[in-house]
Amino acid sequence: LAVKLETVFDQIKDICFTNGGGILKSVRFVEQYVGEKIQTGYRGIVFSLTYQSLQGTLKEESVNSVHEKICNSLITQLGAIKR
Repeated sequence: LAVKLETVFDQIKDICFTNGGGILKSVRFVEQYVGEKIQTGYRGIVFSLTYQSLQGTLKEESVNSVHEKICNSLITQLGAIKR
């Protein structure tokens, strides 16, 4: 994702956990990129999400659904851009 320069990582984490459906266990910052391939006023950000359930094995469909909800929330609430 690309997020506005003023966006702090805690905002991203909060939105992820709010929409994590009880299966999101961690959000870890990996790296950021600011350069010519990113829109002015934005920075590319890479982070890792870990999903886990104590009730049983997670199905791909349920993880994908939660992941998509998180992505859409970041786009609508922070003005993030999918890259």
